[in-house]
Amino acid sequence: MQRKTLIGLGLATVVAVVAAVGVSVSDHAEGILADSGRTLFPDLKTDLGSIDHVVVTRGKGVTTVTRSGEHFVDASGYPVKPKAIADLVASLGTLVIDEKKTAEPVRYPELDLADPTAKSGAAVRVELKAGDRTVAGLYAGKQDDTVGSASGGQYVRRLDGPASYLVRGTVKLPNTRADWFETRLLGIDAKTLAAATFTPRTGEAVDLVKAGDGLALATTPDGRKPDTTKLDRLAHVASALDFEDVRAGKGAAPPGGAAFRLTTGAGLVVTIAEDGPSADRWVRISAEAAKDTAHADADAINAKAKGFAFRLSSHDAEPFAWKAEDLLAKPQS
Repeated sequence: MQRKTLIGLGLATVVAVVAAVGVSVSDHAEGILADSGRTLFPDLKTDLGSIDHVVVTRGKGVTTVTRSGEHFVDASGYPVKPKAIADLVASLGTLVIDEKKTAEPVRYPELDLADPTAKSGAAVRVELKAGDRTVAGLYAGKQDDTVGSASGGQYVRRLDGPASYLVRGTVKLPNTRADWFETRLLGIDAKTLAAATFTPRTGEAVDLVKAGDGLALATTPDGRKPDTTKLDRLAHVASALDFEDVRAGKGAAPPGGAAFRLTTGAGLVVTIAEDGPSADRWVRISAEAAKDTAHADADAINAKAKGFAFRLSSHDAEPFAWKAEDLLAKPQS
């Protein structure tokens, strides 16, 4: 065979291979970008009014919030922050597909799109529902700050298909359970306190009286001095009291737990009582008015706290584990 013939056959083969590769690359690129620019949930805007509950699964924890009139409440019946729901729904409605990604389950962990209970690469599962119908649902995975949007991008996959996507925008979710709620329970300035009573889990109750901008022991055993640091902690128990979790808690608190009852100069009386002797930081809160001027404040506290128990941080719950002896300074040896 002549040299020219061999060269011609070689060139023809190269052209054929290049053409085949070109078609393959073109098809692949077209598949990746086929949905680019499309809203992930195009029908969400028309279904907003029908959403009646939201289910978020993070690991083994499931948070379900349900519509109650014009608001949403969690499983305990406690109201959820309107902004938490509004931010979540708005973020889902504005997700725009940048690229189509893998549809192979074995690769989901690379994008943090595996099942929420997976040991590695777990996603957060989000579902907006109207009755039994899913209005919008997805698995939210890794974020990607390189995607061109104000909030960057995120890897997601819809609940109704195996394909995953890199989208412009991110899913706006509360990071902790407490972030679903307005968590401030009390904000009573220690300077306004007139008196208080601390009832430990065991032993006699301890009466406290106003002293300067705080509290002091009404009586001190002979030869002993008060622990002013702990008394100051008690005076500030209700100054900025927030909760980490909430559950239903009907009726009075079970007996056996510690309690702190404070009275302000304006006549507001507030009781913070452990939800039983093994409360694990759970408390009940109630209020009453000793003077007519305190009715509005008492009603506001009861409207927020009645029918619920609240889990405090370990720092805020620590004083409830004290004994009367702990309010006294240790004797000098």
